[in-house]
Amino acid sequence: RGAAVQALVAGWRQDAKLFPWLRTVGGSDPTDGYVRQVAMQSVAIWWHENEESAAWLRERSTDDPRFEVRRTAIQLLAAWWHDEDWTVKWLRECFRNDRHSLVRRAVVRALSAGWPGHDETAAWLRDDAFADPDESVRLAVIRTLATDWHEHPATLGWLAAQAGNDADREIQVAAVRALAR
Repeated sequence: RGAAVQALVAGWRQDAKLFPWLRTVGGSDPTDGYVRQVAMQSVAIWWHENEESAAWLRERSTDDPRFEVRRTAIQLLAAWWHDEDWTVKWLRECFRNDRHSLVRRAVVRALSAGWPGHDETAAWLRDDAFADPDESVRLAVIRTLATDWHEHPATLGWLAAQAGNDADREIQVAAVRALAR
C-alpha cells in the first residue's frame, strides 16, 4: 500500500484531489503506520509550501497512536519547516508531551540537526531534556551536547559534572567518553 501511495504521488501530483486524499490516508489508514508515514513524507516533500501541510503534520505528531508515525511527523516538520518561528518551541512541547522515549530522542536529534550551536537549545537540552526519566533519552542528550556543542563554554563543565555525580552508571560512562574525545 505504501508503494501504491508513492506511485500515485509520482504519477498524479498535479491532481487537485491528491493532496486532500493523502491527508485522509495519512490520518486514518488502519495499517501498521507505514502508509501514514509515506503519505506524510509526500505531503512534506511536495506540498510543504501549502500552509495546511504543517498544521496537519503537527496534528499527526501528537494524535497518531503509533510512535513511529509521530516520530516521522516530527522529523519532517523539523526538516521542512526549520525556518519557522514556531518550530523550536513546538519541538520542545512534543518532547514534554510524548510518552514514548523514541519520539523524545527524535526531538533531541531534530534540535541537534536543525539548530547546532544555538545557545538557547543547548541550555534547554542540559536543563530540561536531561531531566527525562528515560536513560536512552539522557544518553542522547549527552551525545548531542558532546557532538554539537563541544565548544560551548558550559558543555565541558556540565559533562564533567555528569561524569562525576550522576547516579546512573551508564550516564557517567557516556559523559566520560564524551570528555575523552
